[in-house]
Amino acid sequence: IPGTIAERASLLANQLFQSDVAEFSLFAHSMGGLDARYLISFPDSDKRIKRLLTVSTPHLGSPIATWALESPRMLPVMIHLVGRPALDELTPERRRAVPIPDRIDVIYTSYAGCCSVSEQSFWLRPFGRMIIVENDGLVSVDSAKWEQFLGTLHSDHFGLIGWNSPFRNSTYRPFDHIKFWSQAIN
Repeated sequence: IPGTIAERASLLANQLFQSDVAEFSLFAHSMGGLDARYLISFPDSDKRIKRLLTVSTPHLGSPIATWALESPRMLPVMIHLVGRPALDELTPERRRAVPIPDRIDVIYTSYAGCCSVSEQSFWLRPFGRMIIVENDGLVSVDSAKWEQFLGTLHSDHFGLIGWNSPFRNSTYRPFDHIKFWSQAIN
């Protein structure tokens, strides 16, 4: 969904808070974790959200966003045109300058994805090479760590939600995203 973190958080709040459910636990992948953190800190005035689990969320930003915004090459220009204003909010510089505060009454936990570049989806490999530290092809392990860090999952960014590429090396076994998310919910 295009838009800013605040706009997407507002859309999520409108959906969640129409119900009469007293408490929520949120589970978020990638940028959805930033949206959820914003939602918890601002639109959740009734303090109904009690827990957030993020998976491969760029809490500290991603250099891929900076590259997409600054590179004059064709692919980043296309990403830039489609991905704004979200890309602006995903740079490490922006995440440092405009932090999202946490609420003390919410339990925040996180996981990171990580695998070698050769195990990453074909279309993530160029990005995985750009991030010089351990990463999942879009988010570094360090950026995905937030509050109580529960560990690193052997998967690329897309595999964490079941988008497995047929263009992998033959020794790779896809991440069992259904098992992971089912266990995370319980």
